[in-house]
Amino acid sequence: MTFATIRAWGNSKGLIIPKQICDMLGLAAGDRVSIKPNAKNSAIEIAPMKRKYTRDKVLTAEDVFSGWSGAYSLPDDLRVPASRGEECSWGEPVGKEMW
Repeated sequence: MTFATIRAWGNSKGLIIPKQICDMLGLAAGDRVSIKPNAKNSAIEIAPMKRKYTRDKVLTAEDVFSGWSGAYSLPDDLRVPASRGEECSWGEPVGKEMW
């Protein structure tokens, strides 16, 4: 059994979760947890929230689109001459740009 001390944290109270427990549950700073009070037996249940994404694997574009079989082409509004290696003009300066 591990013990911790509740500490003042602004107008709230804070509890530091020991590293061993964080490692065991796969928790890291910034993770969200649910806190459920149980007045019946004077207990507090703290459980990790389910994650949409995990830090275990960095996804590549191939991973993200692995199940997709549709065709893709760049939308016309994103096609700029610079993408074909040509010079692209952004027009005359309109503010205090330095050229």
